[in-house]
Amino acid sequence: MSASIPNWAPNKADRPHGVTGRLPQYFAAFILSVAFASATTGENYSFRATVDRDSLTVGDPVHLTLTLDYPEGTAPEFIPDLELPDALRTLAAPDAVDRAKNEGMRRRVQTIRLAAFRPGEVSIDRLAVCVVRSPGDTVRLSDSPISLLVLSVRPDSLTDILDVKGPVSINPEIPIWVWVSLGLLAVAIVLLVLWLRRNRYSPGEPEPVVMVVDWFAEIRKLRESDLVDSGAYDAYYTRLSEGVRRFVEQRTGVEAMERATFEIRGDLQSAGMADTRILEVEAFLNEADLVKFAKFQPGATRARQDADRVLTLMTQIDGEHPRPEGALESASVS
Repeated sequence: MSASIPNWAPNKADRPHGVTGRLPQYFAAFILSVAFASATTGENYSFRATVDRDSLTVGDPVHLTLTLDYPEGTAPEFIPDLELPDALRTLAAPDAVDRAKNEGMRRRVQTIRLAAFRPGEVSIDRLAVCVVRSPGDTVRLSDSPISLLVLSVRPDSLTDILDVKGPVSINPEIPIWVWVSLGLLAVAIVLLVLWLRRNRYSPGEPEPVVMVVDWFAEIRKLRESDLVDSGAYDAYYTRLSEGVRRFVEQRTGVEAMERATFEIRGDLQSAGMADTRILEVEAFLNEADLVKFAKFQPGATRARQDADRVLTLMTQIDGEHPRPEGALESASVS
């Protein structure tokens, strides 16, 4: 069978050597050999054909790669002269890819996907391409034949068709352990349902109590701690900032711990906090960030004044957002 390479071969009527069919065979061969030999002088054309493996099993794909190198700046026609044996079938033959190889040369590559469906040795004998640079100027390039070994998927020890196995009888009786397992599973499900119903409707279940920290007491304890005297301003302002954020969460319900200062502005407005109070909260949290992250040293006097400032701010928020009803106080955080 003959295989064509897409975008390489023109119509048969355009082939420059088609007239040789009307000449005597020996005379045509002589003319073509002279033309081909004279055309190769001074030009750097090369062609090779390769496969990705030389042995395969029936039905497995093998890739035949055709590579043609030719001088850059030329625009020749390429006529494939490829003949595949009957044992091979073409699965896919995508278009050739043309790209630059190096300075002064270009390369055209095409990969054809083949498969063999008969075991034995297969040979691709004719692997060639005709390069037509101009009418009467043709170069024929060829490569050595390629041999493939197609192996059968049948084991070597098997010499005949296997017999069809007879029917196998299956005992329809269910083992006793299956019935015991199903019974135990049913009992477990019934007990689980009864236990869930009993605990769901148990009387006298106490209502949950919301534990609220007295952050006023926490800030006063922090103000009198030895963090200021020891110069641990980073830890001091970290706890002071946490106290403000926790107090705001307690009174407004707005999550403020793991968020940036500017991210909680809109939520505080939605919670009904006055704009003046929001600005005061943002101002203090930004100043605390300077100490925590920019290593600003405010001094002992300024640190204690900031604690008084926080207490005043919390008192104002307390008047606008009172403590939740039914909550208990706890001052166990420090």
